[in-house]
Amino acid sequence: MAKTRSDTSRYPSRYSPKIDQDGFAWVTGRQYIVELICENQAIKQKKELPRGFYTKSLDLPEWKRLYDQQITNRSLNKLILQHSVDKIIAFLKDHRYITSLRPKWVHNKLNEYKFVEKTTNSTQQNVPYNFNKKESFDSNNSKQSIVSKLEDLE
Repeated sequence: MAKTRSDTSRYPSRYSPKIDQDGFAWVTGRQYIVELICENQAIKQKKELPRGFYTKSLDLPEWKRLYDQQITNRSLNKLILQHSVDKIIAFLKDHRYITSLRPKWVHNKLNEYKFVEKTTNSTQQNVPYNFNKKESFDSNNSKQSIVSKLEDLE
């Protein structure tokens, strides 16, 4: 858990108690995956997760226990090595009913999951946009509708 974004803590946490002045908290990929699993479990049980639920052992022992079990899960290590953290996160966001990464059927579904990693195009990043130049959007009106195309054919 970190107050500033870094290479290791680059995922936004909704539950970390350590927030910066802008209200953001940053966690590692592993912590973010476990937060999503706990969030899925809370949705299943129709409960609300408070901020810092995994640090409150006296108030919320069942959530701290679930978090600790999932964060030390050896199958999570294998999944992170086999797949990327971003793929696992996208998988958990698409499959909100998954509340643990231990079952073998979850591993099989993750292997079958099609994930396209976001790549940044270096040519697009280096092209600056000129905000002083006025844009003309009427050049986009050259598209014809189906009716116009049919009239041209007559």
